[in-house]
Amino acid sequence: MNLHRLQDDFSDPTLAGTAYSAVPIAGAKRFGIAIRIQCGITENAGLSGLSSVLAKALGQDAPGKTGPLLAAELGALGGFGIVDDGEAITIWGVCSTDTADIQETIQVVLSDLAIKPRIDDAVVQKARWLAMEQKANDAHARPVLLQRALRASVAGGSLSEVLNPAVDRRIDTARILAHHAKWFHPSRAAITIMGGFNPKETRDVVRRTLSLAGWDERGAAPKQLPIPATTTLPAGTIRVNVGPGPLRILIAAGVRPASAGLPTLAADILAMHYLTAGRMAPLYGLRVPMGKIYDIYGDVTFVNGGYVPFIEVVTADSERDLLIAMHTKLRDVIAKAGELRDTDITRVRASYLRMVAERSTRMPNALIQATQRQQLGLAAWDRDVERLIKGTSREMVIAALKRMEIAVPTVFTTGAGVGIG
Repeated sequence: MNLHRLQDDFSDPTLAGTAYSAVPIAGAKRFGIAIRIQCGITENAGLSGLSSVLAKALGQDAPGKTGPLLAAELGALGGFGIVDDGEAITIWGVCSTDTADIQETIQVVLSDLAIKPRIDDAVVQKARWLAMEQKANDAHARPVLLQRALRASVAGGSLSEVLNPAVDRRIDTARILAHHAKWFHPSRAAITIMGGFNPKETRDVVRRTLSLAGWDERGAAPKQLPIPATTTLPAGTIRVNVGPGPLRILIAAGVRPASAGLPTLAADILAMHYLTAGRMAPLYGLRVPMGKIYDIYGDVTFVNGGYVPFIEVVTADSERDLLIAMHTKLRDVIAKAGELRDTDITRVRASYLRMVAERSTRMPNALIQATQRQQLGLAAWDRDVERLIKGTSREMVIAALKRMEIAVPTVFTTGAGVGIG
């Protein structure tokens, strides 16, 4: 055992060779932990669906597992889940702040599910079936599917492979175990803990759990696979057929590299929030003339090498009418961006910081995003978010609005539609 790597200082941002971040939230009544391992479609070694089958195999041992969008319904009892986003596999657990619950949740997520899962022929057979039968018709999965589609575009991957992957017939237990042993490695992982906990005591529990599971004995790191950095998105409409239900449209506004820095990330997030959040938001006003817009939401999603600002609309209106109205309104807002007042920015800052204060009730999504930021070198966001948001000036938000590439947007839609062009 490599004792030197385990004797790390509390301030060290790594633990047993893995990126580690602790985000205490004062007054939180929940604790959450997530580990994200870069083990996506680019690591499939020519076997389509290999990572998808591995994710399904890991998920069979998740007690009380639930979907990643049910954070508000988890309650004090919490739950466990596994998310395969095409780039990585994220395993998360949420529980009460009771010390015994925290210790058990850490054990389940890190040891039982991530490092030492039970994988045998019966598990792999069921996992293969689940991966082959995976359909994009779960209403709860629709927002996730659109963002998966966006990530596939950035990574140059096939939409069908990411959304409903084919499963190579050669995938068996030996190949799944080899895939897990190679890519589930400290150098490919990030761990985030969040909520109500004692930072030093919980860090010790995480460190002890990793040590007992043999995480620091995994040998040399696997060779990093070259992934070209993408700076632009394809223009036009990309269809994601998920069957009947409300039409969801996601308009992506270009790729921002992680190297742009945290102040730029803060400005982009506030720009999306300004456009969509609350009755004063410019795009909120489209709900009345368009008639059947159920929701409008703006944020950024993290992708290989950076992030993408996006706007998501849930509607029953025709795709063409909505996109034309949205495109026209966005052009008008950006043309008048210089008219933003300091009071507008103050309102948007306060609104966003209220969302930040609710992170412990939005688990596991907050955990998943935090681990994505870690692997992009943006972990300081979760520690300094209040300072960054308060330090974002009116001029920075205006510049973020003007960076939006709306002339030829990438549009992802669910269900049938006719597109904008």
